[in-house]
Amino acid sequence: MGCPNCGAACKIDDVLAVNHIAEGKLELHRERVDARQIVWDACAATSALFCARQQTLSTSLPEGPVWLHADRTRLQQVMTNLLSNAAKYTQHAGEIAVVATADAEHVDIRILDNGLGISAELLPHVFELF
Repeated sequence: MGCPNCGAACKIDDVLAVNHIAEGKLELHRERVDARQIVWDACAATSALFCARQQTLSTSLPEGPVWLHADRTRLQQVMTNLLSNAAKYTQHAGEIAVVATADAEHVDIRILDNGLGISAELLPHVFELF
């Protein structure tokens, strides 16, 4: 069964999380996590999408651990959603890359694809809910 908003197969936990965010009631469960593991897990969770569309998924991650004090579940959810969207909006046999860089204070994770992208008119509204 698809999501009534986007047609995707959403989990009830995802819908509840959005409701909690909207109500300001989302509880974060922070722990020490390796950002690279979050990326690897999200790639594994979405690999079937990329295979079905014959898309290439590549990663470029730091060699050593990238420690964060963060909510593993929420980061995993965000990464999985971003990768799912990249697969959905990138053409058949397209290319998607996850590139992460880190220094002592920051982690930058980018998902790059050769899909259509978001129209300029919609960009200011993408994160309104958040």
